[in-house]
Amino acid sequence: MAYCATVTIHDKDGKAMHTLRRGLMPGLDPQSLCNQIANDVLRLLEKRRKKLRLILLADGAPELWNLLEANFPTSVFGKATQLIDLWHLIEKLAPLPDS
Repeated sequence: MAYCATVTIHDKDGKAMHTLRRGLMPGLDPQSLCNQIANDVLRLLEKRRKKLRLILLADGAPELWNLLEANFPTSVFGKATQLIDLWHLIEKLAPLPDS
């Protein structure tokens, strides 16, 4: 499975100002991708800790949340808001098409 991740900085009105995009080819360890985005976020927070809020967004897969929780510990990053991706949620709750 391929993985992708983004780190987006929003202004006070919620408008995206800048996005860092990361990807990982199938067969590689997703831990390395998590390390990269955690380092990106840590550098941003070190510069603007008072002004930035961390929100983690993923689908509902436990393996993804385990990776995020392991790489964004509260002791380092503070408390993060955790959200489930709306489109993945809708996909899971939508009725199956008639067969």
